[in-house]
Amino acid sequence: MSEGWLTQAERLLSELERWTGSREALERDYVYQKSVLYTLLVDLVPPTPLRTRTLRSFADFLKNVAITAGPAVASQTGFSAAQREAIAFAFQFGSLILPAIVPAIVWVLMHRRFLERLRQGPALLTRQR
Repeated sequence: MSEGWLTQAERLLSELERWTGSREALERDYVYQKSVLYTLLVDLVPPTPLRTRTLRSFADFLKNVAITAGPAVASQTGFSAAQREAIAFAFQFGSLILPAIVPAIVWVLMHRRFLERLRQGPALLTRQR
């Protein structure tokens, strides 16, 4: 894909993200149309940072549809209450909890020898210096 194509695709994604559907006659039409556009954009954009942004934006949109959309849209999605709760949990875990614990997990994995020595006792720490 050319640089010009990617620029136009990025512009389309930005417009799609700003589209609220407030001027649409039916909310379900807006949800359907926006879902189709996202699906096509995900299929067309090559593996680049733009594709990652597109996938994140689409996931955020689907989260909003599953959790915050009106009853007319929610009834057509077919999501049960348990599925909506699972989507909300996955979103919260991925955006709130995971970013907080990943650095700690990486640190522990990178300093396993130090932690093993620490667990064996302070005398071992001073001997190996």
